[in-house]
Amino acid sequence: MKRKVQSVLKIGFCLLLLCGCGTKKNVSSEPVETPETVTEKIIEEDEMTDLTFMSGTALYSMVLNMVSDPVHYDGQTVRVRGYFAEGRDAEGNTVYGCIIPDATACCQQGFLMNLSEGEYPEPGQWFEVEGTFRYRMKDFSTDIILDDARIIRILTD
Repeated sequence: MKRKVQSVLKIGFCLLLLCGCGTKKNVSSEPVETPETVTEKIIEEDEMTDLTFMSGTALYSMVLNMVSDPVHYDGQTVRVRGYFAEGRDAEGNTVYGCIIPDATACCQQGFLMNLSEGEYPEPGQWFEVEGTFRYRMKDFSTDIILDDARIIRILTD
């Protein structure tokens, strides 16, 4: 008797599973936005990829996507906030960068910048910059560059 009850329960459970596997139509007429569709929307709506309105996590994700797939963004105008960095390359030339930390400030990405004339922030100072997204393959790495970059504003506390 116990076996019959177990068998009936197993069959009933299987039927419930099968009945629950039908296709449901999406109740909402709005399409679901994924990070990829948001990225496409930003790029299609405007030739400017404005990253200044994004939260720390979204910004970090977007910049990581730009660094991982630079071909997709090549030639786009990009506006971003970060902190100013200055250093030297392997040949001893001065290079400038915009460092973009994530929301917890544990990880960071950044862009090199070819700055046009203007006032430069102090290293470590937050600023907003705009330039043309470019990349170059070099040995085993890819350099991401904001070309013809101009500093929009230097941010204060």
